[in-house]
Amino acid sequence: GGFGRKAPIMPSTSLVKVLIAVPHAFPKPAAARRFADRRQSKYVRPSSNRAANQPLFRLSVRTLPRLLGALLVMPALTAEAIAFGIGAGYVVGVYLLGIDPAYSWYNMLRYTNTTHLAIGMIKGVVFGGIVASIGCYKGIHCHEGAEGVGHAATEAVVFASITILISNFFLTLMLGKILHGT
Repeated sequence: GGFGRKAPIMPSTSLVKVLIAVPHAFPKPAAARRFADRRQSKYVRPSSNRAANQPLFRLSVRTLPRLLGALLVMPALTAEAIAFGIGAGYVVGVYLLGIDPAYSWYNMLRYTNTTHLAIGMIKGVVFGGIVASIGCYKGIHCHEGAEGVGHAATEAVVFASITILISNFFLTLMLGKILHGT
């Protein structure tokens, strides 16, 4: 096989099978589910379980895995960001600004302690909960159609950003008093 050979074209029956299988692999957005419920589509079947039809149960089943996932992943993402930040600061300081490597590393260890890392990790958990909660709420309560989903996604990003900005201020004050004792 050399260069210039064309890739085989997928037969149309395989393409149809893929196009039919792919949408069923992913859950439908809330707006699409509501629209399908109104049309009584064969793809959305009402649950025969009474508990599943209760709003609180549906809310927890839909949001709890996403909330737990964000709460578990955000601290790992925060730790990765801290490590990359320390590495990038070292590279910029040593190679671009000409700071002595030993001096740079010594002062990083001198002025950074485990309390700073703990504050970063706690904030990561809180911010992950904020992002997941607002995203799930806006996704469940969005209007129908692509426009409704687009507005819900935009609102979720804006609300989460503002909430994180405000909560960061209060978390910094609170965690500073608790962990630093100042």
